[in-house]
Amino acid sequence: MLDKLEYYQSKSLEQLKLITPKWAYGKNRGKILDSVLKGKDKEYTIFVVKTSKLIAYSSFSDVSLDSLYTGKEKNDMRITRILSRWDNNEFVDPPTIYMGENLSTEIFYRDGQHRAKLTFYLDIEDIPIGIHNSDILKVKSILNF
Repeated sequence: MLDKLEYYQSKSLEQLKLITPKWAYGKNRGKILDSVLKGKDKEYTIFVVKTSKLIAYSSFSDVSLDSLYTGKEKNDMRITRILSRWDNNEFVDPPTIYMGENLSTEIFYRDGQHRAKLTFYLDIEDIPIGIHNSDILKVKSILNF
């Protein structure tokens, strides 16, 4: 994986933007790996939202938006893994989110902070996200989708 890290880090952002994201949802729902997105309980529903709005309301616990590659191994390897999957026509699950308590407008990630960050950096206008069913109305009111 280190050779892939060097490969993708050597690319310009404009070159990386040529990689087409492959999301596991809709007609590609069968490619979902995350058990809460494909599970029997149907706790999450997938919606497509504007990436810029999602990022504006997101609270990133351990992900920095200062740069795509940060020099931190965990971040850099996750970004590389996503790029490599997309570059090899493999599907990636949508991030899953939930809302903060009470009147908070902060969006938190159950999973997928790096996917959201990468989508933002690649200037991809829309992103599919899994929203916990109890938060759908609140998220709709914030992100206006």
